Amino acid sequence: MLQLKNDQTNKQLLDITQDLKMQGYSVYSSYKITPKNVYVKEDESSEYSKFCDLLYIDRCIQDYRTEKVSVQLCIRVQEQTKFLTFPMKFLQPAELLGLNDYGYPMSIDLAKILSKYLLKQVKHVPFEIHYDSIGFLQKESGIKPVYALEDTFGNVDNKNFKVHSQLAKFNLKPNGSLEGWIRGVQKHVVGQIPLEFILGVSFSALVLGYQKVQGKQVHTSISHLVGASTTGKTTASLLAISVFGKPAKEQGSLYQSFNATQNSLINKLGHNYGVCYVMDEFSMSRIKDTTSMVYTIAEGYDKDRLDENSSLKDAVSWAMSLITNGENSILEMSNKNLGLEVRLQEYKDIKWTSSSDHAESIHDFIIDHYGHAGIAYAKYVASDWTMIDLATDDWTAYFKENLPASPIKNRLAPKYATILAGLQLAGEALDMAFHLEEVAHFIIGNEEELSYNRDIAEWVYGLVVEHILTHEECFEIDGKEELPETVIGKISHHDNRQYKVNIKADYLKKVLSKLGYSNTALIFKALKRKPYFKSELNRQTTRTAIAGEREVTYEFLVPKDAF
Repeated sequence: MLQLKNDQTNKQLLDITQDLKMQGYSVYSSYKITPKNVYVKEDESSEYSKFCDLLYIDRCIQDYRTEKVSVQLCIRVQEQTKFLTFPMKFLQPAELLGLNDYGYPMSIDLAKILSKYLLKQVKHVPFEIHYDSIGFLQKESGIKPVYALEDTFGNVDNKNFKVHSQLAKFNLKPNGSLEGWIRGVQKHVVGQIPLEFILGVSFSALVLGYQKVQGKQVHTSISHLVGASTTGKTTASLLAISVFGKPAKEQGSLYQSFNATQNSLINKLGHNYGVCYVMDEFSMSRIKDTTSMVYTIAEGYDKDRLDENSSLKDAVSWAMSLITNGENSILEMSNKNLGLEVRLQEYKDIKWTSSSDHAESIHDFIIDHYGHAGIAYAKYVASDWTMIDLATDDWTAYFKENLPASPIKNRLAPKYATILAGLQLAGEALDMAFHLEEVAHFIIGNEEELSYNRDIAEWVYGLVVEHILTHEECFEIDGKEELPETVIGKISHHDNRQYKVNIKADYLKKVLSKLGYSNTALIFKALKRKPYFKSELNRQTTRTAIAGEREVTYEFLVPKDAF
C-alpha cells in the first residue's frame, strides 16, 4: 500500500504543486517523500530541505451507502508509520490541529500551509468506494445493479469497489477451488433431490436480492428444516452455505446459532441483499413470540430504534434466502395463520442425507472448497441480469399451474419460482445438470402435505386477509374523516401488533359464495375457535358502527405487518 520512494508518488505531488502555483498559491517547486519526512526545494537549483514530518493522503474513500467521502492520511509518529481515516472536512486548517491528539505536532500556521498541500492531493490519489453490505449494493432506483461478495459483479462503470474491512460483518473469502466443489457436488449431491433443492434455496438468495433492488415487493424466503438429528438437516444447511462462504459456525460466517435475542439475530441479517444465511437449531431459540419473528424476518426490515444518544438509528434491512433448522416446528409455536405459511415453508422429516458416511463425505469436500460457486454464479448472471426475470417468470407460471389448490397458491408460486430459477441459472453458470423437474415435484409434494394440514378456517382467513389488502380503499379507516364511495367495512386499532377489521356480514357471505364456499355457517363456526376471529356471545357476528350506521359484521384481527 505504501510506496514512499515510488517515482509515481513524487510525480503526483509535483503535479499538485504545479496546480497550486497556477491558482496563485506561494508554494515550493517540488516535494519529495521519504519513509520519515516530506522534503521541498524552492527551485530546481536548490537542495531539498525538510518541509514536515511524514504526512500525505494515501487514498480517498467513499462509503457506498451514505456517499460520504473520507481521507486516509499517512503520518509518522514516534518512529511508527500510521494510517488514519478522517472525514474530508479534516483537511481544513482548524481540523488539522486534531493531529496533535495523535502525537503529530501541528500549529495553526503550519496547518494553513499543510491544508493547501493536502487539499490539492485529493484529485490525484486513488479513489475507492467501500461497501459493508453483501449481495446487491443498495442504491436509488435507476442505478445498474452491482452484486458484491469479496469482489463486485455487474460493475459496468469499473468503479474501484473495496470491502470495508472494519465495518463488514461477513467474511466471504473463498477457499480451495471451484473445480473441487463441483467434483464433490457431482459425486455426493447431484441425483439426491432434497440436496439439489437446498442448493436451489441457496442460489435463490441472489434472485431475491435482485428482485428487491428492482423495486419488487418480495419477502425474504424462510425454509425451515424440521426433523431428528440423524436426518442430515445440518449437513444440508452447511452445503447451502458453502456456495457463498465458509460452512462453519464462527465469527463473520453465514452460519449462526438461534441462541441469541431476537434483536441480535435481526441485526445479523442487516445489509444482506442476496446471500444465503443459516440460523441453526431452533430449539435453542430464546424468542417467545415466533409469529413476530417470522413476520419481521420475512418483511426484510427492522422497526425504528434509538441509539444511546436517543437519536434514530439507521434502520437495517435485508432480502435473501434464510435456512433455519431444528427438531421443533416454528409454525406450531406460532399463531398458525396463513400469512405465516406464505412467509415460511417447513420441510418435515426429510431424509437429507442417505447415511452418516454420506454426510461425512459432504462435510469433507465443502470444508476444503467453498465460496467459489457463488462467485461463478454471480459473474454469469451479471452478464445479463434480465435472465433472472425470464427464469422466474417461467417457473412462476409453472407453479401457478401445478401447485395444489389453496388460498395462498398464487402467493407461493413466485416464492418457489425463485428456487428453481436460482438452480437453473446456477446449473448454466457451473455447467452442471441439476434435476429441475424432480426438484419442482419435491416442492409440490411438500406443499401438498402442508395444504392437507391447513384447516378450512385457515383457508378462509387467508382469503379474507387477501381481500382486505386488495380492497383496503373500500374500508372506513379509524381516525380518517374521509369515507370511500363504497364502504364494505372498517379498519381500526386493536393493539401494537394487530388491526381490528370489521366486514359487513352480507358482503362477506357474497364474497365467500363466489369463491365456492356456500356453507358459511360451518365456516364461521370453525373460525370462532381461532384467536383472530371475534364475535359476540352466542353469535358469529358483532355489531359495529360503520359510516354512521350500526352494521352486523364479521370481525377479524389482522397483523399490521400484513399491510
